[in-house]
Amino acid sequence: SEVFLLDGLRAGGAGCITATANVNPAAIADVFEHWQTDSADDLQAGITRTRKIIQAYPAIPAIKALLAHYRGEPDWAVVRPPLTPLSDGNRDALIEELKVTGFVLSTA
Repeated sequence: SEVFLLDGLRAGGAGCITATANVNPAAIADVFEHWQTDSADDLQAGITRTRKIIQAYPAIPAIKALLAHYRGEPDWAVVRPPLTPLSDGNRDALIEELKVTGFVLSTA
């Protein structure tokens, strides 16, 4: 998880593997690229905040709902059993929670 990225890099780690890089790659890459700068803690706080909002929902349906919303392609929200898509209410709540933080679907 990118929640541990900065601590891992400071401990000699090489990076992280995280599903939310599908919707927040640029911000995660910023931590990786700037982990030795004065801005590293603030950058880490940003990606941690985003991750915690997303992980409050079922992860894969949440990520797919975000991709569908921000790309304007509803088919991205389709999941296969046993997963179920986010309800409209949960999808809207997720998008609103992220919007308040200034989140935009980023690209690396």
